[in-house]
Amino acid sequence: MLRNLFILAILFSFHVISFAQQWVVTGQVRTENGEPLAGASVYLDEQNGTYTDTAGRFLLLSPVRPKAVTARYLDHYTRQIKFQSADFQGNTAKITILLIPKNQVLGEALISAKPIESIASTNYVTDIFDFGFWGDALLLLARERKRYFLRLQTESGAVLSELDLPGEPRVLHRSCLGDYHVVGKTRAWEISFSTKGLDTLPSYPAENFKALIQPCVLQTRGWYFFQEHRNFNQRVRYLAVSEGEGSKVLFDIGDPQRVDYAERTFIDFLQGQPFLVRTETFRFSRFGHPLESMNTDLTDDGSTSIEALLPLACHECYDQLHRLSELETIRRDSAYVPLFLVGDKLCLFDHVNHQLVRFQPLAPKQELHPIEYHRDKGWIKLMLQDESSGRLYALFQQRNGLMLKEINPENGQEKARYDLNFAPYLAEKWKIRNGTLYFLGQPGITEPNKTLYKMDIFAGKRLAKR
Repeated sequence: MLRNLFILAILFSFHVISFAQQWVVTGQVRTENGEPLAGASVYLDEQNGTYTDTAGRFLLLSPVRPKAVTARYLDHYTRQIKFQSADFQGNTAKITILLIPKNQVLGEALISAKPIESIASTNYVTDIFDFGFWGDALLLLARERKRYFLRLQTESGAVLSELDLPGEPRVLHRSCLGDYHVVGKTRAWEISFSTKGLDTLPSYPAENFKALIQPCVLQTRGWYFFQEHRNFNQRVRYLAVSEGEGSKVLFDIGDPQRVDYAERTFIDFLQGQPFLVRTETFRFSRFGHPLESMNTDLTDDGSTSIEALLPLACHECYDQLHRLSELETIRRDSAYVPLFLVGDKLCLFDHVNHQLVRFQPLAPKQELHPIEYHRDKGWIKLMLQDESSGRLYALFQQRNGLMLKEINPENGQEKARYDLNFAPYLAEKWKIRNGTLYFLGQPGITEPNKTLYKMDIFAGKRLAKR
């Protein structure tokens, strides 16, 4: 299965090689505090690898002089070190690799008198596509004219490191393992952090990112949770994958009426039915079951879009073109069922069935709690988790700006509301850290490129719960 291949590819896609080989790399993997990391994966040139022992020590052999050594450990940032000739004494290199933990305790957020602050601004020749957090710094994916680059900077604007990127990448993604990946049109790269700055591991096909990396949304206790979108995003399925236990389907959630509507619309598109006439529900047809018999790349993949279906439509079939627009509207209005880890519990917010499902990976018992917060006007189908505190919020768009509802992860009930009166034009890419809301937005309708903003949630007006 692809899901099992993902785990193997990310964690266990290396083998121990024989001692008869010539080049030797030995050493230890430790934390910055000097604590040895047992069970860390260490490999040469993305191929030959092993695990560290209880003292964090490793030994690797290669038939040719290796170019780099890479170390990975769960909940720590990946580190890659490129070898220089001076690193080898004869055919042996001894090296210590320090890994930085991802759960660093961040300083308290500074309360600002300003309702909103610009952290990284752009102009007509520069643009910010995406951003993320690394420790207490910011990681930006940006473009300046035809140059695409990653930049690590402080919130005050001081540049810590910068890395040029090929392939016009526009997506910066944090995987379920906590590593960052940057994705272009045809290739993707995992980002490596070191004391020397930003770097990338060898590239891999962008299709592998979409099939293997992106669907994994969470990992805990050796279990990896994958999210699949089906029926033009009207069904959400969660799979749990473990090396020892294999994979199993945990949830398959969808509104039957919306799934049926998507299926009938798709069949109407294929058959060129008049746009203003809605056909009866299809049970069987010359296509078999409406969606299951079609190519899954067009029907069950959450990335299904107008571009994917357009080759199936004739150029002068205006009804089909209208159906394409209808299908794209259906796809965008997706079933929203996010999964979060809060403490030792997994929290599935099933907005389709209006309930919170709390469970543990290995325990069959589930807690069910009704939820109502999402029924209010302005709900934009987005929940955010503070990366520092773990607190959960639901985001609403109002006439005068934004409103955040803090949600209790134990029962799904609303705890508090925060009125954030100001938001720039076309805001997107929302993230929360240390009680601060970060996002990209355009300063105005006449300024096309994005600026990175932040707003202090608790400095906003606290509203009474309804």
